[in-house]
Amino acid sequence: MAKVLFIQTDWFEHLGILYLSACLRERGHKVELRIGRRSRALIREIRRIEPDLVAMTATTGSHQLVLSLTRSIRQSWSGPLILGGPHPTFFPEVLSDPGIDMICRGEGEKTLVDLLERLHAPSFYQDIPGLSIKTQEGISIFPPARLIENLDAIPFPDRGLYLRNYGFFRRSSMCRLITMRGCPYECTYCYNRALKDLYRGLGPYVRQRSVENVLEEIRTLSARSARRKPRTLNFVDDTFALNREWTLKFLEEYPREFSYPFIINTRAELLDEDLISALAQAGCYCVQIGIETGDETLRREILGRRVSNEVIRKAGARLSESGIRVLTYNMIGLPGETIDQAFATMELNEKLKADFPRFSIYQPYPQTALAEKARELGLIQQDLDTNRMSESYFQKSVLNRADIHLFENLHKLFYPAVRWPRIRPLLRRIIRISPNPLFHLAFLVSIGAQYARATNRSLRETLELGLRSLRNYFH
Repeated sequence: MAKVLFIQTDWFEHLGILYLSACLRERGHKVELRIGRRSRALIREIRRIEPDLVAMTATTGSHQLVLSLTRSIRQSWSGPLILGGPHPTFFPEVLSDPGIDMICRGEGEKTLVDLLERLHAPSFYQDIPGLSIKTQEGISIFPPARLIENLDAIPFPDRGLYLRNYGFFRRSSMCRLITMRGCPYECTYCYNRALKDLYRGLGPYVRQRSVENVLEEIRTLSARSARRKPRTLNFVDDTFALNREWTLKFLEEYPREFSYPFIINTRAELLDEDLISALAQAGCYCVQIGIETGDETLRREILGRRVSNEVIRKAGARLSESGIRVLTYNMIGLPGETIDQAFATMELNEKLKADFPRFSIYQPYPQTALAEKARELGLIQQDLDTNRMSESYFQKSVLNRADIHLFENLHKLFYPAVRWPRIRPLLRRIIRISPNPLFHLAFLVSIGAQYARATNRSLRETLELGLRSLRNYFH
């Protein structure tokens, strides 16, 4: 039996960590979690807990903070430290950093279980699928482990990992679930194409849990004490309703046992009248769809999304008529985008009558097709330094163009631009002002004002989460 300590730097419930913890605890290992960004406090916890392994995760953008923490930890603790998540999966060369000993690439359930089982054996690291390691002989980088085909075989997330130590999560009214893994689409701004290439030959990429397995997980949540029952369920699948037969069966069974309102992510082209009716009858609170841009040519030729504005408008209208709220995802500052096209995105959200329009600033994440396009256009350096990328995609762009500040400023004013179309001519003049803290204040107020209703959280809970997340925005 071994003891592992997970460390994370933000205040969100990460399903990946919870699945890993569940698999380890099923094998009899002990698991702890600590949240923080101050190395001294984290080192004190490491010394107190005395783990056999410290595990951290990193996305591209957040990796700078994570690596800084691992270097500080390494100065006071000599035990093994492993890094997982998207950044080491796509950039295994991060293993050369002095703060880490190992990385896990891709899904980590098999890898971490094997590692903990063999951690104290001589040459424990040999032949563990998905594990790349640094030894005295050098760095050895290997592909991910084979994908888990039967998702029902994975234990339910160990949600107690957060609840045991942090009152904030005990007060949380929203619970995240996932019913499938993988996405068949290849949007140019997304990691899925690169991840599918990485997993080629290692099993089916898109996998679906059974309806009964998902319902059983919800039963475990419903069995909680009254104070810890969820208020809202958030299905965070990349594309809910991808499997139409599965979806209609689930939506038929769900309301027979549960009345929790729920949130889904899906695509506008999947939302026909029958599916929307089934969602409404099952108690769907909000549907989140990606618009990304209001310009069809940009959406089709630059983003790889073959869906028309008319299809998006019809889906939004049907959802609203059914009493389901609509949250839209949009991007500003795309390669080749003009300021007129950015305003067209505002206009489409207005026509759609989106309840919760959400805008981000495009980030050219390496190994995505759109980042390559940006490089071809001379908008980013040939060797884009990932260390220049912000932890937040709400703050600034890294594209090299003289007018980028117009897009950054318009992003901060997205809410009034959508809600009050008459002021758009005025906004065209305002965005020419040099970026300043007032733009950031306008954005934070706007996003905060809609967040509580979009997630069906209380105002108190929203404010607490917002205050805890402010440092992520400015990092």
